[in-house]
Amino acid sequence: MEDNRPRYKGICPVCGAELWICKSIMMTGFGFNMGHGSCHDCNTFLHLTFNEERNEFDTETWDDFMSRERAKKDGVQ
Repeated sequence: MEDNRPRYKGICPVCGAELWICKSIMMTGFGFNMGHGSCHDCNTFLHLTFNEERNEFDTETWDDFMSRERAKKDGVQ
């Protein structure tokens, strides 16, 4: 069975690989705008958010995402 879902560009922040990413079921069906996956070139685990203005994915390393979330929780901006 062929997968005909739209794919959106994202760039790996570590190695610069061009990624073509589908929106997840949580994104399309439930309105969540976050997901995760791994770069196919360097295997870095990534946090993904869809950028509506650019119609592509913003990517960051999972470690950077978690550090930012911890700082928010701790009240550090």
